[in-house]
Amino acid sequence: MSEPLEATSALDDACPIMGVLAWENELEQLPGNLIHPQTFPFDVHVERVPGARYETVVAHPTEAMAQAFAQAAVRAEKRGVRFLISTTGLSVVFQRAVTEAVRIPVLTSSLLMLPMWQRMLSPRTKIGVITAGVPYLTPEHYRAAGLSSADFHVVGINRSAVFNKLAVDPAHLGAVDALRDLGVSVARQMLLDEPDLGLILIEVTGLCAVAADIRLATGLPVLDIVECAFLMHNIHFQSRWQRQHGV
Repeated sequence: MSEPLEATSALDDACPIMGVLAWENELEQLPGNLIHPQTFPFDVHVERVPGARYETVVAHPTEAMAQAFAQAAVRAEKRGVRFLISTTGLSVVFQRAVTEAVRIPVLTSSLLMLPMWQRMLSPRTKIGVITAGVPYLTPEHYRAAGLSSADFHVVGINRSAVFNKLAVDPAHLGAVDALRDLGVSVARQMLLDEPDLGLILIEVTGLCAVAADIRLATGLPVLDIVECAFLMHNIHFQSRWQRQHGV
C-alpha cells in the first residue's frame, strides 16, 4: 500500500490522499508505524527526503534539511496528495519551511496538537509527552508547534536498549512484545510520577504501534501521529467523495 504511485496531476483522484515524508533509508518497522503497508486501510504515498536521517533530523536539524523537507513536500503535492504527515515528530522544526512551500495542509508532528489539548483540559491536568530524547525536544520545537511554554511531563526513550535495537532490526523476533513492554512501562511510570496526568501524547513515532496497549494499561487518552493521520484523511476523504458524487 505504501509504495509511491506514478506521477499524477494535483486533481487526479487516483493518487492517495495522504503523503508521508520519510527518511531516505527509513525501514518499515512494525504495523502501526507510518510507512508500514498494514498501518492504514488506505493507500499512502511515501516521499523520501534525501539526506534525512537521525543525525540531520533529530540530533542536528539544519536549515538545509528544512529545505530538503520542503522540496520533498513540493514533489508530493505535485503527485496529487491532499495532505502530508512526517515519520519523525521532531521534524516539527521544519513545519514552517514546509507549509511555506506548498498549498496543502502539513502535519509534521503530533506535537502540533498540544495547543488544542492544553485548551481542552483543566489547568490542573498535566499532559505527558513520550519523545525520542528529552535533550532533543528544545524550546525551538515547542515554538514551532505553536506553544509559548512547555509545562509538560516529558520522558525520553532513546536510551532504551529495546528502542535502539528496533531502530536497526525492526522485525526481530519478539519485537512487538518488547516494544509493548517498553511503552507500557514508560507510561505507567509517568502516571506514578504525575498522578494528575490527563493525556499521553506520543511524539516518537516508533511507539505508535503500541499506542492501544498504552491506552489499555493507563486508562488515559493517548494521541499519536497515526490518529492525527486518520483525522486528516477522514476530512479529505469526505471532500473527495462529495466531489465525485456531485454533493
